[in-house]
Amino acid sequence: TDCDDTNSAVNPNEIETCDGVDNNCSGDEADAPGSIPFYADTDGDTYGDNDSVFNSCVQPSGYVSDNTDCDDTSSAVNPGVALELCDSIDNDCDTLIDDDDSNLDPASTSTFYNDVDLDFYGSDLDTIDACERPTGYRTTGGDCEDNDITINPGATEVCDSIDNDCDTLIDADDPDVDPSGTGGTFYADTDSDSFGDPNNSQVACSQPSGY
Repeated sequence: TDCDDTNSAVNPNEIETCDGVDNNCSGDEADAPGSIPFYADTDGDTYGDNDSVFNSCVQPSGYVSDNTDCDDTSSAVNPGVALELCDSIDNDCDTLIDDDDSNLDPASTSTFYNDVDLDFYGSDLDTIDACERPTGYRTTGGDCEDNDITINPGATEVCDSIDNDCDTLIDADDPDVDPSGTGGTFYADTDSDSFGDPNNSQVACSQPSGY
């Protein structure tokens, strides 16, 4: 069992030391009192895998002394990563993921809009940036009256002095207005005979003078 029969200080009964020689013929210096653990760094990010350890007197190639990498297959995942991302991965190896991590990169989040009246449109004045949509929030904003389910960007403008579709235009000033009901199409009555000109008309919520 002698691994070097030219050296009497090398044999299975010797005590291993960190001298670059396999003193006790064990195959390496891992069992030397002065050896330290090194961890495989497969992805080359300088952070090692705690589950892949090798004791040695000198640092082996591909190994590091750090053992805090939580994913040694990705160089983008390690404790040195500055910010957590919205990707369902523990990017910075602190055991917290996405919205649960206060170190979340705001650039990776989405903006969600609180929908109080449940009309599927949220208010631009009440938003939250997050990875996942919270309950009661929508991906679409623009609701100008979030306490009224009938008022939102998907509604039809009608003649009621309210900006029903949240486009800042009201009643007849809105080309999308539905004038049925209190409004309609009115025709110019230039000669005041109570009959209008079919070629000169306008849609309005109330009868204009001269129509």
